[in-house]
Amino acid sequence: ESQKEFATYLKKMQELLNGQEFSFDHTLLQKVIETELVVPVIGAFSAGKSSLLNSLIGSDVLPVGIAPETELATELRYSSEPHLLAIRPDGMQERLPVEALSSINRRSSEFSHLRLYLDSEALKTIAPLVLVDMPGFGSSLENHNKAISYYLPRAVHFIVLTSIEDGNITQSMLRKLDELKTYDTEFTFLISKCDLRATNQVEEVQSYIDDQLGVYFGAHYRSIALGNQGGSELAHALTTLQPDALFSR
Repeated sequence: ESQKEFATYLKKMQELLNGQEFSFDHTLLQKVIETELVVPVIGAFSAGKSSLLNSLIGSDVLPVGIAPETELATELRYSSEPHLLAIRPDGMQERLPVEALSSINRRSSEFSHLRLYLDSEALKTIAPLVLVDMPGFGSSLENHNKAISYYLPRAVHFIVLTSIEDGNITQSMLRKLDELKTYDTEFTFLISKCDLRATNQVEEVQSYIDDQLGVYFGAHYRSIALGNQGGSELAHALTTLQPDALFSR
């Protein structure tokens, strides 16, 4: 709603100032109309980002494995006609079938990022939020850095995922989170694979992680432990985000 109101205001302003000796950014209206609420999902390649997003979507469309499978940042969007768009650095697009996602990494040097359109009720429900499956910290350093540099200034919020198996927030993760502070971007911290540990172990690790978050980023940060229903828990976490407030920032 804030986006619509701002666009309406800019249209009226352009009409009022038409022909007047007054300088203003004529590209601002288009920028406002095209603004999206991008929410990247970041973490180590073994944290289970793709698995979590598959759980949200309700389909194993994103490739997962014991080695890094996500070499290119992949935006998840709703469409009644599923397809994949591979975006080149110059902005040119190549339309591919969804099935090409499993082999696109072999051509990762050709593209800057991907846009995956799926007929998913979950993606339709969370709109206007656009989730992004990011390359993991342990995948190709070049592709990871390329994705981070592209999305860091564009993101309105981050979903941060770490595995219960790590036992804490690693130093590499803390450095990445510190980068977010540069852009004053908030994040939601999730702990994955909690079903692999006993309840008391999960509580112990979660308490330690919450202490780390409090020391480095403020006492209002609290982690969320994900169980077998990770997709629904992620969906619930996303409902706490306020699109109008995010746009206004």
